[in-house]
Amino acid sequence: MYLFVCTGNTCRSPMAETLSRHLGHSALSCGLYASAGSSASSGAMHAMAARGLDLSSHHAQPVSETLMRQADKVVGISSRHAMALQSLFPQYADKITAMPVDIPDPFGGDDDDYMACAEMIEEALKKLFQTR
Repeated sequence: MYLFVCTGNTCRSPMAETLSRHLGHSALSCGLYASAGSSASSGAMHAMAARGLDLSSHHAQPVSETLMRQADKVVGISSRHAMALQSLFPQYADKITAMPVDIPDPFGGDDDDYMACAEMIEEALKKLFQTR
């Protein structure tokens, strides 16, 4: 199972989780500073809906030792997320990596920003899955 980690678990990592599942991979998501129970941002929901995918049932969750242990591969949405994870969970360093490209945070942007972000995530996931 892939575990995708971003900052708040309302934009990038939920989109990565949803797109990964759509591509046939088992996935979950969480955030370094997630507020438990928060829904996905409206922009993320719109970007996924445009692809025929549903994020309406997403509830943010903070990264935890349990999630880290359960994951086969932990993927930081940016290299900074991956570095933070390695610092917080050095015992899992061998399964922590970053997306092939850093995905900029669309938080606060418009739907076009979220659509561009979703496209970047999808392309990065295809590269990530090729290397596995």
